[in-house]
Amino acid sequence: PDTGRFNGLPVHHRTFDPDFHSNVHCAGENFVDSPRQTSNSAWRYRSCTYRNLCFDMNDREFVYFPSGEDRALHNALNRVG
Repeated sequence: PDTGRFNGLPVHHRTFDPDFHSNVHCAGENFVDSPRQTSNSAWRYRSCTYRNLCFDMNDREFVYFPSGEDRALHNALNRVG
């Protein structure tokens, strides 16, 4: 059963599952060389599709659950620098 509704869509409560993770795929870029210009406007040229993006009803913000592979990559990149 639905726990509630968000923007007219059904919301379901989900208990923790270590195999559950979110996915994101983005396309598009503005290809500006300057980091300052890129960070300020790149989002305007990018389109992303999210899967299993959750919404925390208490904190009222979206929550992305990285996969084990994403966490391992993040940890490896943090060790490098």
